[in-house]
Amino acid sequence: MNAQAIAGIALMCFAATVSAQRPLTYPLRGQSPGAQGVDEAYCYGQANTKTGVDMARQPQRPTRREPIVFAADAGRGASEPPLPTPPERKSATPSAPHAPTAAASASAAAIGASPAPSAGSGATMPPITNDTRASETKLPPVPPPEPPMTTYWRAYGDCMQGRGYGVR
Repeated sequence: MNAQAIAGIALMCFAATVSAQRPLTYPLRGQSPGAQGVDEAYCYGQANTKTGVDMARQPQRPTRREPIVFAADAGRGASEPPLPTPPERKSATPSAPHAPTAAASASAAAIGASPAPSAGSGATMPPITNDTRASETKLPPVPPPEPPMTTYWRAYGDCMQGRGYGVR
């Protein structure tokens, strides 16, 4: 291959990645290329007005909001696996695997001390309320805001659809 062909292929690949965020529009009503250019300019302006995003000044990639946190090195090297614990540092008092613990014995005693009501007795258990658990419940984190260029291109696509274009 000659140098011009390689440069042309590289340029086409670069152009495809640059315009990857822009939605693909095509005329549905047989608009001429001139009319399509006018409609695109109008929709660029409408999207700018609607979203407040200046496409010439807005970076196409979303900006990182929080800093990158790296793992602690501890003097070894970040890619080295952790060292195993030496046998002399393990616990000196092994626990019996089948011996009941004090907590298990206490819970067994509590279960035996309060008999459950029978189904035919008509007695009902009072509802269990635990105010501390309700106050400890944490909501999931709020999702991050949508990147500005995503809202811009959505507004552009909506405008182009309104003017008779198909948008992908």
